[in-house]
Amino acid sequence: MNQWIIIGSGGNEYILTADLNGNISCQCLGFVNYEKCYHSSYIKDCIANKVKPKKIIRRSIKIFD
Repeated sequence: MNQWIIIGSGGNEYILTADLNGNISCQCLGFVNYEKCYHSSYIKDCIANKVKPKKIIRRSIKIFD
């Protein structure tokens, strides 16, 4: 199981975990309520593109060049 700590655009810290099947979960309210969020999408994109995730992310930045 992998874990990442991400600081969101509002400054809150979230722990994301990936299970052995590749499912990613996040502690933010968006994920708790809707089972999807920007943080988990970001980690999935990083894994797919073999890019190391940044510790601090903002929604307005371009993630990949």
